[in-house]
Amino acid sequence: MATLKLEIVTPEARVYSEDVDMVTLPGKEGEMGIYPMHIPLMTQVAAGEIVARTGGQEIYLLLATDLWKSPVKRLP
Repeated sequence: MATLKLEIVTPEARVYSEDVDMVTLPGKEGEMGIYPMHIPLMTQVAAGEIVARTGGQEIYLLLATDLWKSPVKRLP
């Protein structure tokens, strides 16, 4: 199964960086799920709970800001 790299970065440091199966974000107009191979997007999100799913487990993280940028393919 494909995964995506979830990185959560603050101005001070990278606080989370793992490969996950999917991530759910609290959006301004409702929850959104991001799966591997999702098109790149930048959107506003609401403060709330991020749920990263990997290997049948759920990891809960708190989001306290309102900007999200999906992974962009990097050149080697």
